[in-house]
Order: sequence, then C-alpha cells, then structure tokens
Amino acid sequence: MTGHAPSQSPSTGQFPSLASSAPSPRGCGVASETSGRAVPGAGEPGLAGVPWAGIMVLAVAGAVLALVAAPFALPLSEAATAWLGASGSGAGVDRLGDAGVASLGLLAALGIALSRRSPTGEERARWASGLVAAAAAAVAFVVASGLKNVVREIRPCSELGLSACPPLNDYSWPSNHTAVAVALAVAVVIASPRLWLRLLAGLLLVMVLASRVASGAHWVHDVACGVALGALASFVVLAAVNAVSVALGRRRSASETR
Repeated sequence: MTGHAPSQSPSTGQFPSLASSAPSPRGCGVASETSGRAVPGAGEPGLAGVPWAGIMVLAVAGAVLALVAAPFALPLSEAATAWLGASGSGAGVDRLGDAGVASLGLLAALGIALSRRSPTGEERARWASGLVAAAAAAVAFVVASGLKNVVREIRPCSELGLSACPPLNDYSWPSNHTAVAVALAVAVVIASPRLWLRLLAGLLLVMVLASRVASGAHWVHDVACGVALGALASFVVLAAVNAVSVALGRRRSASETR
C-alpha cells in the first residue's frame, strides 16, 4: 500500500508547513485572518459590557418618579417616617444607608478584581469598564453636592421634627447617598456578569434608597433624582471614555496600516 506524499511548492521547491495549513484553535484567545476574533469584543477599541440602554432607562425612570412624587412629598415622608417619630431610631436607619453605600463600593471592587483575574477574555475586557463606572460615582457625588448648595432644600426630618436630623445647612436635594450608590451598582453590573454579585448589588441599592426616605433624611423626590443623577453620571463618564478609547484605537489602527 502506498500513500500520497505532499507535493512540492512549484515556486520554492519545498514542502508546505503543516502549521500553516492546520486550522487555528478557537476559544483560546488566538485569532486568525479568516476566523476573526476568538473572544467577541477583545481587541476592539472602546469599553466592553456596558448596558447603555439600561443605564438610560434607569435615568429616565428616576426623573419621571421624581416628577410624580414631588407634589406628594410631605405626605409620603410623613407616612414613611411615622414609626420613627416615636421610636427615635432615625439615626440607626440612616446608618443603614452609609453601610449600603460602603458595601456597594466593596462589591464593585470585588467585581472588578474578579473580572481582571478571570481566565476568559470576555470578562477581562470588562474590568476597564468597571473601573470607569466606579470612577463615575465620584463625579455623581461632586455634582450632587454642588446641586445641594444651589437648591438648598430643607430635609423632611426638619419639617417633621424628627430627632437625629442633620444641620439645617446640610441640604436635602438631591440625595448624595443615592447618586453614589446607583453609580456603584452600575459598576458592579458592568464589571462582572455573575448573577449573585448583581443580585446582591440590587438588594444593597434598595436598602440605601429605602433608608434615606424612612430615616427622614430625604424626600422621595430627592431619592428619585439621586437615581437619575447617578445613572446619568455613569452614562456620561462611560460615553466620554468610550469615545476617547475608540478614537485612539482607530488612530492606532490607521498608523499601523500605513
């Protein structure tokens, strides 16, 4: 029995390389000219894993809720804080908001760390997006603090005569805690696709929102506007960094093809 020997190349007189004719492996982060990228999104300019539509829906929902709740601000706060007036536990409930924001910060750091150390390229591509989204929390805090000093809205705990209320010059609208918490929750969602991290971030966010109203620290529309502000800050910061990343990536590609 005789086999067929590989034919020589007519131009070089040599046998073709087996490595050049073998199909390239997929799923190992290796891309070929014909197969494209092994990991979707890897190597592309711009941020990965950003739910642009979801962030904007959150911003719009917060703005709409603020408009609906504003005319009923006093009765809503009276109902939310009625049990606190007798028990005097407003300070304890208020500290839940602090704990929730701190926990969301730790959760965002965990999600970013896990995505950076992940063996899959898709998750590794998320870590930069998560870092940018976490940085947007600082932007949300600065903007909310500036708006407070412009609007100078009195807190509901002052209007209702609750104990453990912040000073009168510590204004209410919008909610700093809420804006920062929303931006950090967005960072968790972007940094990691793990369902348990996202669910935990959602529960912590709800705890922060509820504590701000129940403690009398904020009106309902303060919290709703904080949601809109946190989501909008995340969107703007992410969009700006994404635009710069895309522009730099295209410029680099253009220079390499010359």
